[in-house]
Amino acid sequence: MNRFKKRVFSLFVSVLLITGCTTRREIGMVVSITTDHENYLKNVIFPELEKKVSSRLQIINYTTPDSLGEILSSKSNSILLVNVSISHADLLLRKGLLFPLDSFLKKDELKRVDNDYLMSSLGSFEGKKYFIPAKYETYIMVFSKSKVADAFDSWRIWKDSIDIVLKQYNGYGLPSTYLLERDPHRWDYFDIFVLGWIWGHTFYNGAKKPRIAHIGKRGPITARYIIDRIYQAGGDNNAVMSMKGDAVTEAFYWEALYTSAGIYDDRMWKEKWAESDILSLLTSGELFITFLTQKDCFLLYGSDNSDEGYSRIHYDIGTATLPIACTVDLDKNGIPRYGSKGVSTNIWWWGIPSIANDPARGFNLAMYITSSSVQINECSRFGMIPVRKDILSDISMIFGESWISDIYETSVRQLAENRYTIFPVDRKFNEIEKLYLDCIDDIIVKRHWAESGDIPHREYIKNRIASIYQPKAAIYSERLVSNVNYRKTE
Repeated sequence: MNRFKKRVFSLFVSVLLITGCTTRREIGMVVSITTDHENYLKNVIFPELEKKVSSRLQIINYTTPDSLGEILSSKSNSILLVNVSISHADLLLRKGLLFPLDSFLKKDELKRVDNDYLMSSLGSFEGKKYFIPAKYETYIMVFSKSKVADAFDSWRIWKDSIDIVLKQYNGYGLPSTYLLERDPHRWDYFDIFVLGWIWGHTFYNGAKKPRIAHIGKRGPITARYIIDRIYQAGGDNNAVMSMKGDAVTEAFYWEALYTSAGIYDDRMWKEKWAESDILSLLTSGELFITFLTQKDCFLLYGSDNSDEGYSRIHYDIGTATLPIACTVDLDKNGIPRYGSKGVSTNIWWWGIPSIANDPARGFNLAMYITSSSVQINECSRFGMIPVRKDILSDISMIFGESWISDIYETSVRQLAENRYTIFPVDRKFNEIEKLYLDCIDDIIVKRHWAESGDIPHREYIKNRIASIYQPKAAIYSERLVSNVNYRKTE
């Protein structure tokens, strides 16, 4: 090769090396988030992260589980991360669309996940770990502090009339040892009845009407509200999938009782109230108790310490863990059987797609996105419950003495009550949810809860579920895809 050709070849190689070093690879992240959250990632998190990884980060937003499966079945091996809820995890696991973490991580790296993240063990399926926790969601109770104070001051005046009403339902009345607890964290289902009865028979803003409600529109949230009552009554996912057992009957029995007695505002059924309706009615002073996720609470207050939410009257809104489950019927000594406060925890995970060309790099990205400093900023902005143990152990020190801390402290207490309860990771669960919605519409909304009259009968409800809904559930509940009982108590 002559000198001229050598110089041209040398220049050509130099250009290749330079462009190879300066051209940034593209990394794809598949997520299901709001536009605001997507903009936050792009504008706040990605600039620094892109410098660290020398790559351009691309967000691919999906809307349905099917579209998620299609994306991850593609040949785009630049996708290194996927953000998925526990309810969508089964689809990916069934189709083999995820790398088990232990297939490319060392033992000390796997141990780091267990050491740093709460409930990381729930990311394991059939003996293999697939997921890194991304965020948690749970329901908590939200109430008006001033209206609770009103009821506490007057409840003894109402006790005899409440006893008479409840005697129609359980033949006894209030439990023999009943006292309205001052601490909302100690309330049970009878406390909700007492509060609801007092408020429903007291004039507020010139009106007497029910002051307690929850989301009532047909959809997964309404179905899962009843299913959460089953967990509280001691049922597990076998009971949920089969619709069998006392816990299932008790869940519908209490819902019928609250509706029948006017504790609930039944407009939630008739008008199919959504989250936005509940938030608006709570902050306008029409509702005094409801049940929301911590993320809904951020909409209530406004995000990022702003006043852009539904209400600026922060001082009157309180939060507490959910009421303790108990039976409507009492024993010969006038005592109910008690369940728990624990409901399901909805978990979102980071997983590594099986098409990823560099799974270890995807893991490192997930660790950065869920690092302490990034999580603190993101959680305080969007109402996510942190997944890292170091943040959860010191919420008030991180977020200060503010409404944000109050919401997080209540949510963390509720997570502790939930323990390891999650919805079935089963492709048939969506069909079971629809059966619960049909059952709610039948027994609660249309008031098919007794042979005659408007007082719910437990045995009638039990038999109606057994004759109409259990046979349909049997079609879908032949087996659970992975662990039979997800209500773990580690």
